[in-house]
Amino acid sequence: HLGLAYQYIDDVLDYTGTEKSLGKAPFIDLRHGIATAPVLFAQAEHPALTPIILRCFSLPGDVDMAINLVQKSSGIDQARALAESHCLLAAEALASFTPSPSQQALLEIIRRVLSRQR
Repeated sequence: HLGLAYQYIDDVLDYTGTEKSLGKAPFIDLRHGIATAPVLFAQAEHPALTPIILRCFSLPGDVDMAINLVQKSSGIDQARALAESHCLLAAEALASFTPSPSQQALLEIIRRVLSRQR
């Protein structure tokens, strides 16, 4: 669950961060033809994304159109909510273990995944 949460937050940061804050250019996945969670969620609200996704953002303007539609949708919020639910599941799984410094360290990692900015 933690790995999925990390990836969903990574997808969200493409839309909420800057190249400077991310330490890399945003939207690399889209530019490589990879549909990320915010785009897939936005597709439900903006069916015009379907052909763009199917052609892997390969036509000029596809990436910019996808970014624009995602920003007009709830896709970013839905991806963040999915990350939060996976973090909750990870924390619940850890609750079955005897409290220890290792368990506390893992709980801290879960917290940091949700609050990270890069």
